[in-house]
Amino acid sequence: MTAESWTHVYTTSTGDEIFVGDEVLKNDENEIYFWVLTNYNEPLGENLSNISHYLGDCESFRIKSIEYTFFRGSMGEGDSYKTPEEFMNTDWVNPPKNSVFEKVLKWIITNQ
Repeated sequence: MTAESWTHVYTTSTGDEIFVGDEVLKNDENEIYFWVLTNYNEPLGENLSNISHYLGDCESFRIKSIEYTFFRGSMGEGDSYKTPEEFMNTDWVNPPKNSVFEKVLKWIITNQ
């Protein structure tokens, strides 16, 4: 996705910027596939950004991680690496109240 493919939806209390990809896919089971880009205010190790792919359940208000990719540059640019699947939690999770995930999922449901 290019920089024009992202919509800024939230800035965390630590200054991380959260964007949602403009390409959101909905299936017949009231689920949505979506991308989230995080620009870190402070580097996370050597990384300045992360793009994550999620599956959201609009009816049960929960999410499931599909893929995480970390980038050395901001806005998902520069050298990258994907988190190995065995290190990811791919179970359904209800976002904690007032969390970034709750805000993002609410924004997607409201705006898509």
